[in-house]
Amino acid sequence: KITLVFLASVVFYSCSLTKRVPDGERLLLKNEITRNGKKESSDNIVNQLYQFPNSSLLGYRLRLNLYNLAKVNADSSYNAWLARNPSTHKSLNGILSAKQTDRLGNSYLVSGLSNTLKNLGERPVVVENALTEKSVLRLRNHYFNNGFFKTKVTYTIDSSEVKKAQIKYNIETDKPYFIDSLYAKVQSQDLETLFTLNKQRSVIKEGKQYNSAILDEERERITTLFRNNGAYDFQKTYINYEVDTIGKNYKASINLIIDNKTIKQGDTLVKEPF
Repeated sequence: KITLVFLASVVFYSCSLTKRVPDGERLLLKNEITRNGKKESSDNIVNQLYQFPNSSLLGYRLRLNLYNLAKVNADSSYNAWLARNPSTHKSLNGILSAKQTDRLGNSYLVSGLSNTLKNLGERPVVVENALTEKSVLRLRNHYFNNGFFKTKVTYTIDSSEVKKAQIKYNIETDKPYFIDSLYAKVQSQDLETLFTLNKQRSVIKEGKQYNSAILDEERERITTLFRNNGAYDFQKTYINYEVDTIGKNYKASINLIIDNKTIKQGDTLVKEPF
């Protein structure tokens, strides 16, 4: 008897999860990420995804079940019930009024509990292909920005269960690229002097793994340096990089380019030194 009750509970719970999942769609049960054949579960990587399964407490999706307990359109169900029971409808009109009877559908007595369950609960998270594709792109960009220029990301959707699915992401990174050399081209002579005098303070170091965050940090450093030395209108958008990996064995040359400032003369934009 205990086994029978347990199995019945499992079946009921399993079916109830997809109660509000529309036909033709699937509830997202799980994301699985593997990198170079090994499972990847670090928050930094998992958080790159755009879709996550409904929250759970010790494996039980409490908020999803609360949402499923609510009536989708409690007020509409109430009006349909009145239509099926004309005598009850007439009796309520006698006790209240026609308007009050209609408004009863929006009252807490009729709709309040369902609205509370919806607010406390979670809508079922259904698999959206567009968001899955965006997750793939974001994962690829994440690794690219950390020097893995040859990263490939693919995914498969396991939909063997009715109205349910799991998404499996597979990441192949290959080897990372390292900074081989750093070159700088500064258009304004005064800025070039400042840059050269402080070049040793650069956060971009030869031999380190490529990381786009470091390049942006260097932009911030140079911008602060120039502004503190009189180039008040300098913006970090004047700093650009060219990354050259052609013919190199997992090495990258960084070309740092600092442009002249752009000013408006009449209807045209022209460049002049800082």
